[in-house]
Amino acid sequence: MRNELALGLMVLFSLLLTMLLELIPLPLTLNLHAWREPWLLAIVIFWVLYLPTAVGIGLAWFVGLLLDAANAAPLGTHALIFTVASALTLAARRLLLTFSVIQQALWIAALSVMQYVILLLLLPSTGLSNMLQSALAAALFWLALHFVLYPWVQSRLRTN
Repeated sequence: MRNELALGLMVLFSLLLTMLLELIPLPLTLNLHAWREPWLLAIVIFWVLYLPTAVGIGLAWFVGLLLDAANAAPLGTHALIFTVASALTLAARRLLLTFSVIQQALWIAALSVMQYVILLLLLPSTGLSNMLQSALAAALFWLALHFVLYPWVQSRLRTN
């Protein structure tokens, strides 16, 4: 019971933190927009992959809807992206769990490219200039997530 509460709080805290990190405006001199963009997608996919019973397509849709509302984007844009990414991850979950961390990072980079393509189709004002930078940022963030959160999640799941 205590581990379930700790996992739930960690999921909630990590989702809120990455949403805030995506939404907080930074000075233009830093030009970090493309480096920050896929963080929420990566954290949602992390939880969908490692806690599929607690975090699923519904939560991914809801988080995407919140991001749309916070960004004043057309409602459902990021919800669609997060839903499709979560569904693809759940479909390939057994295979992804056998992959190395680098291969999983490449999966996240591919999902980040998918995010850019969907945004480009739905919002033509989105440019392709930062697509590769965004994919690289997603892969690097996945590596950081895996080395920071994965051991903690595994220790909580083993004691259940």
